[in-house]
Amino acid sequence: MTSPKSPLSALTDVQLMQVALGLAPPWKVVECRLDLAGGQVDVHLDFERGAEFGCPVCGHTQELTWRHSPSTSQD
Repeated sequence: MTSPKSPLSALTDVQLMQVALGLAPPWKVVECRLDLAGGQVDVHLDFERGAEFGCPVCGHTQELTWRHSPSTSQD
Protein backbone atom coordinates (compact mmCIF):
# COMPACT_ATOMS: atom_id res chain seq x y z
CA MET A 1 0.00 0.00 0.00
CA THR A 2 1.39 3.40 -0.95
CA SER A 3 0.69 6.54 0.99
CA PRO A 4 -0.60 9.63 -0.81
CA LYS A 5 2.00 12.31 -1.51
CA SER A 6 1.71 15.57 0.36
CA PRO A 7 1.10 18.66 -1.81
CA LEU A 8 4.15 20.16 -0.08
CA SER A 9 6.42 17.46 -1.55
CA ALA A 10 6.16 19.09 -4.99
CA LEU A 11 7.35 22.51 -3.75
CA THR A 12 10.81 23.94 -4.32
CA ASP A 13 12.86 24.99 -1.29
CA VAL A 14 11.94 28.64 -1.95
CA GLN A 15 8.22 27.83 -2.26
CA LEU A 16 8.33 25.69 0.90
CA MET A 17 9.97 28.52 2.87
CA GLN A 18 7.33 30.95 1.54
CA VAL A 19 4.60 28.66 2.91
CA ALA A 20 6.45 27.99 6.19
CA LEU A 21 6.86 31.71 6.88
CA GLY A 22 3.27 32.46 5.87
CA LEU A 23 4.35 35.27 3.57
CA ALA A 24 1.78 36.95 1.38
CA PRO A 25 2.23 39.48 -1.42
CA PRO A 26 3.93 41.82 -1.74
CA TRP A 27 6.52 39.74 0.20
CA LYS A 28 8.27 36.79 -1.40
CA VAL A 29 11.19 34.46 -0.68
CA VAL A 30 13.79 34.81 -3.44
CA GLU A 31 16.55 32.57 -2.08
CA CYS A 32 17.25 30.25 0.82
CA ARG A 33 20.46 28.48 1.72
CA LEU A 34 21.15 25.85 4.34
CA ASP A 35 24.55 26.27 6.02
CA LEU A 36 25.04 23.06 8.02
CA ALA A 37 28.55 24.02 9.15
CA GLY A 38 27.35 27.40 10.39
CA GLY A 39 24.13 25.99 11.84
CA GLN A 40 21.88 28.45 10.06
CA VAL A 41 19.42 28.93 7.26
CA ASP A 42 19.75 32.12 5.23
CA VAL A 43 16.45 33.31 3.79
CA HIS A 44 16.41 36.28 1.41
CA LEU A 45 13.12 38.14 1.08
CA ASP A 46 12.06 40.69 -1.48
CA PHE A 47 8.86 42.45 -2.41
CA GLU A 48 6.97 43.09 -5.61
CA ARG A 49 8.12 46.08 -7.65
CA GLY A 50 5.98 49.11 -6.93
CA ALA A 51 4.87 47.92 -3.48
CA GLU A 52 4.50 50.87 -1.15
CA PHE A 53 5.48 50.44 2.48
CA GLY A 54 8.35 51.34 4.73
CA CYS A 55 9.21 52.97 7.99
CA PRO A 56 6.15 54.84 9.24
CA VAL A 57 8.42 57.71 10.34
CA CYS A 58 10.86 58.20 7.46
CA GLY A 59 9.54 55.92 4.69
CA HIS A 60 12.92 54.28 4.05
CA THR A 61 13.58 50.56 3.76
CA GLN A 62 16.83 48.78 4.49
CA GLU A 63 18.25 45.28 4.50
CA LEU A 64 18.12 43.73 7.95
CA THR A 65 19.44 40.55 9.54
CA TRP A 66 17.13 38.77 11.93
CA ARG A 67 18.59 36.12 14.20
CA HIS A 68 16.25 33.56 15.68
CA SER A 69 17.49 31.86 18.83
CA PRO A 70 17.16 28.08 18.62
CA SER A 71 14.31 26.66 20.67
CA THR A 72 16.36 23.65 21.66
CA SER A 73 19.86 23.48 23.00
CA GLN A 74 22.52 20.99 22.03
CA ASP A 75 24.53 20.30 25.16
